[in-house]
Amino acid sequence: MDMAVKSALDVLLPEPDRAAYLEACRRRLPVVEQLVERLASYDLVSVRVFAEGIAPSARVTVDVQRWIDGGFIADYGTTVRISRLGPLFTVQHRFAVQNRHPHATEPSLSGSDGFGFIAEQQAVHEEISAVLEGGGLTELTAWDLDESIDELRGTRWHTVTCRPTVRLALFEDLFELLEPPRPER
Repeated sequence: MDMAVKSALDVLLPEPDRAAYLEACRRRLPVVEQLVERLASYDLVSVRVFAEGIAPSARVTVDVQRWIDGGFIADYGTTVRISRLGPLFTVQHRFAVQNRHPHATEPSLSGSDGFGFIAEQQAVHEEISAVLEGGGLTELTAWDLDESIDELRGTRWHTVTCRPTVRLALFEDLFELLEPPRPER
């Protein structure tokens, strides 16, 4: 396990410190603004930031390109998640192609990976890495994110339906310490 991951897990193990967790989840991440400024120099469809509120991570969604070639229509995007619990981030690229089959059961065919599907996504990834690694953050791969947290085996967080992973602990609310969203009235 990466040392930056182990350090970030210290606030959560062996038993989460709710006050420290909530304080970390409220942290403002200046690096998000720096990232958006750098991405503004690219010819992108859009850049959206989901960093408001109390959450273990901030999310930046980049719509990289829409490609139309005759009847072929594809959308390419990239999502960055930046943990508030430690100096960590992850980049996920995605694509969606319209499914024009006359008997299609889904409107699009899609996929995602840690590597770009087109050169423009790879260029965006390199820029993201330069900004965030320059800010002292460490990039985690899909393999890193799916690593089990052995210290949680045998606890109430390790159930038949939930295998505690780095992704769940450091980018999502695995410990359910945040208030659930209230239904709108």
